[in-house]
Amino acid sequence: MACEYLSLEVMERWIILGFLVVPGALAAPPCQELWRRALQGSLFVPLVRDEAIAVHKVTEELLGGLKG
Repeated sequence: MACEYLSLEVMERWIILGFLVVPGALAAPPCQELWRRALQGSLFVPLVRDEAIAVHKVTEELLGGLKG
């Protein structure tokens, strides 16, 4: 059976995108630690060739809207 390894960059990208889609999961302390470590990896998450998300800006907007 073949086994593929993901780079750390790809794993961080999926962690960030996953928590942006389901921000309620950040209530658990282990998830907060995972989120914090993933955010240390990069400032932008590439979507397609010339499109990228500014992670910190999008996170502030999303979580600020949820806060009230």
